[in-house]
Amino acid sequence: MKNALLLLAVTFMAYPMMANTAMENPAPPQDCHAFACQVAEHGASQGGDVNEFYEMAYEMCNE
Repeated sequence: MKNALLLLAVTFMAYPMMANTAMENPAPPQDCHAFACQVAEHGASQGGDVNEFYEMAYEMCNE
């Protein structure tokens, strides 16, 4: 369930970026801390744990 919420949060965060570059691969976020904070805030608004969302998003950004 947590991974599903993270996927949903990342999808909503990435949608504007992907909408501008339909045929290109979007660039990874430059500031992983800011990206992870945004994902964590969105996940928390959906009822998730802020710390878990932050950690998962930060790790995903650094991959």
